[in-house]
Amino acid sequence: MSKMDLESSDASSEEYSPEPAAVPVSPIPQSQSSETSRTNLADDLAPELQPTAEQQVGVSEAVKATPSSGTTFKPYESVLKNFKGYRFHPDYPREVQGGYRSLTFSHQIDPNKELCRFEVARGVCNDSSCEYQHFRDMAVSDDALLLQMGLNGKPGTIAEYRQGLRDILQQMRNDGNLETEAVATRVAQYRRDFVQDRSNILGLI
Repeated sequence: MSKMDLESSDASSEEYSPEPAAVPVSPIPQSQSSETSRTNLADDLAPELQPTAEQQVGVSEAVKATPSSGTTFKPYESVLKNFKGYRFHPDYPREVQGGYRSLTFSHQIDPNKELCRFEVARGVCNDSSCEYQHFRDMAVSDDALLLQMGLNGKPGTIAEYRQGLRDILQQMRNDGNLETEAVATRVAQYRRDFVQDRSNILGLI
């Protein structure tokens, strides 16, 4: 056997091994934006900080339950309602519970005297020598109430105004109607008519 035959036999005995085909690389979908990629990356980096499904539902419900700006509107309230003179306003009987006997407007509270600490703590002070202010002493009598409204609400012409008050009281006495609420309502009405200004409640003129 010649040398050429040996080389041919060795070449034929070797197994043919084809080269592996190249795997095509799929392109990145164009619909995936860079912002979405950054969001997914952030979620993967800190999964323990991401809200649970229950939390996401709770936030969504809270947003829906938040009232719109239109429901938070509140009517304007004048600071003049903080004065005792508000008793002369025509809206007072309708807006203030307790009427003219309301302790908020009709009282004899001394702003310079301390309240009894025992009564502030919802107790009852039975010490006759207690020098502090007590709730039972803050209310005014019916006569004191009418006197307050008659004197504190006087407008400019004092003599004429007081004479008008006397005439009103005499008329109501003749009618047999001296109930405190009725008298106070009539006094307030008389004052508004006298000053001819329903908004003037402080007796500045």
